[in-house]
Amino acid sequence: MSHNPARAADGRRRGLVGGLVATLTLASLATSGVAPASAAPEHDVAGLVAQMSLTEKFGMLAGGTGTNGAAGAVVGVPRLGIPRIDMADGPAGVRSNLPATALPAPVALGSTFDPELAAAYGGVLGQEANALGMEVLLGPMMNLIRTPFAGRNFETISEDPLLSSALSAPQVAAIQGHGVIATGKHYAANNQEFGRSGINVIVDERTLHETELAAFEAVVDAGIGAVMCSYNQVNGVQACQDPPTCSPRFCAVSGVRRPGYD
Repeated sequence: MSHNPARAADGRRRGLVGGLVATLTLASLATSGVAPASAAPEHDVAGLVAQMSLTEKFGMLAGGTGTNGAAGAVVGVPRLGIPRIDMADGPAGVRSNLPATALPAPVALGSTFDPELAAAYGGVLGQEANALGMEVLLGPMMNLIRTPFAGRNFETISEDPLLSSALSAPQVAAIQGHGVIATGKHYAANNQEFGRSGINVIVDERTLHETELAAFEAVVDAGIGAVMCSYNQVNGVQACQDPPTCSPRFCAVSGVRRPGYD
């Protein structure tokens, strides 16, 4: 992969909004406690959106202040049964203004090569997030370590796609076993922090799928409830806006339609 600095403000906004809608929709439905009215959840979502006022729609996009130190919240629409959702940062422990356990950095977890320990790690995250009133945990982070200068290498698992996959999946299952939605991040190719909002990652399709997307496929197979978009572009298109970044299994869950994989 190589990086070519480029900015496309309009494309970035469209990509972020599209990814946010997808994530919030999955999260809202998952926490509503209401069984879907039909076999096609997208029809139920469309029906709810049609009943929302413009203000309510913007409220779902803009979010709000979280409780107990949450990173943010989706205010919900109580009159339509759409619940409020508090989202906590959490790759290395639940971030809150209340006491919570500071876990070893996820990259240290990666060095153990131990799926059972990854499940135990996720269990602590899920249990504490639930106890602190968080509906969504913004983790695990699964971007591959590609440069020692990346400021968030400690928050991700490893530089190896197989290892990251093997440790992410049990962590997700354990988090969600406590009734908290796990969030895989950052989709995709978010491998550095400096200039992340303007970076264009140039990568061929095979390389992308065999490296960066492997762990995302693994957590989709594990039943993850949400995915967070990355800020960067991939091959000139905003990451979550570009169907070629979408693997067949990820497409099946996210609803993205990709030619040749329907």
